[in-house]
Amino acid sequence: MHRNGALQDRNGALQDCNGALQDCNGALQDCNGALQDCNEALQDCNGGLLKW
Repeated sequence: MHRNGALQDRNGALQDCNGALQDCNGALQDCNGALQDCNEALQDCNGGLLKW
């Protein structure tokens, strides 16, 4: 019985970790989108500077 309880605890910890990884993945996707927006803005800025 003790081993079963330990396995249940481990399973719960793995589920918590999986949820945290999903949250992290979402944050990375948001960050990636922001970086793409920033890259586009830098390209626009660079294009404007080249026109001078």
